[in-house]
Amino acid sequence: TSQSELMELRRNADFVRGLGVSDFMADVPKLSSNPARLDDYFVLFPGAGLAHRRWPISNFIEIARRMHDHFELRGVICGGPSERGIGESLRDALPEILENRAGQTSLTDYVALLAGARLVVTNDTSAAHIACATGTPSIVIVGGGEPGRFYPYQIEVPERRQVPLAVRQPMACDGCNWNCIYSIRADEPFPCVAAVTVEQVWNQIISRFEPREAATVSEAR
Repeated sequence: TSQSELMELRRNADFVRGLGVSDFMADVPKLSSNPARLDDYFVLFPGAGLAHRRWPISNFIEIARRMHDHFELRGVICGGPSERGIGESLRDALPEILENRAGQTSLTDYVALLAGARLVVTNDTSAAHIACATGTPSIVIVGGGEPGRFYPYQIEVPERRQVPLAVRQPMACDGCNWNCIYSIRADEPFPCVAAVTVEQVWNQIISRFEPREAATVSEAR
């Protein structure tokens, strides 16, 4: 495998082995946290560091509605201070289902919320990796800017935790390093992000959603 094809966990493991730690292996990170004391719930993370990498809010609304209708779960919206407004817009659409905690938690409380969730649905952000580190299954909407760099997880030991399940719509321009060839407005998602449909994400949730005690989630191919 060439270095350009390695996921970050494998790349880091190769680097450490190059320093002389010959038995070091790429593994899923682990983070201990006391889960939030809430009734069964799922987490939505609708923000992202770059607005173009945010899946449309309308899609998150539909996913939240289906999670409630099919699994009778309520949702908690997470994010940083800059994403509080996005959280409010999402919560206002489904006030009876969703609670907005974006920008209102400490880092410790945020990790606890992810640790206690039945499922995390997120854009391509740290939320998926933190959820993995706490053992929580996650569905992550991924664009094509850096295919293979962060998803699917490439690890060298047996999986003992839920790995993020990436949902992506391949495009001919994949691998652009986020230098998009299309002309888009400042508030629009990249076409590769917008191309991921609600049905694609929902089908993965339906096929993979299980109690926390169930087997490890595998990466979608």
